[in-house]
Amino acid sequence: MWSRILAGEVAQPGSFSLRTLNVVKALSKADADRFVRLCSTIWATYDEVLLPLIFDTGTLLQYTQIRLGFEDLGRVEEAGLIKREFPGVQMNFDKPDVHLYLSYFGKAIVAGKTNNPKLALNYGLVSLTSPGQELAKIATAVPDEDFRLASIEKIRSHGWSVVDFNPAIHGTPPPRA
Repeated sequence: MWSRILAGEVAQPGSFSLRTLNVVKALSKADADRFVRLCSTIWATYDEVLLPLIFDTGTLLQYTQIRLGFEDLGRVEEAGLIKREFPGVQMNFDKPDVHLYLSYFGKAIVAGKTNNPKLALNYGLVSLTSPGQELAKIATAVPDEDFRLASIEKIRSHGWSVVDFNPAIHGTPPPRA
């Protein structure tokens, strides 16, 4: 991760915020590794907001590419890369019909709700800080298919319909704002 930051700063000085550079300066190799594994939980919205979908910290140990425990998340939080959110983070929508485009390492889905204006998307127990958002974009995380499938099932269990994104059926996602 450090070499990518250095390369980015050489190619374009100021490409990372001073706050992010300060976080990296204090980051241990072990905490950087924890953060990269945490990045295997990240889904991206169409407008490139990065969302770690961590619904239950107790299950992260079971995924081959992730293997994080509660203490690991605490270390990544202490490093300034995430914020643990209790009881969790959710997106609320004020429209009765919503379709949300989400992508996990290039595999896209459309999560939808129909005629239920009170339905929110509870997306987890962790959010990325500003440095976390910047560093997640260059992290060398590896996808975990079991985690992706479990995330889809969790979204469904919250009352959302989920289908694989298919441009022939869904068209292109709406333009970015």
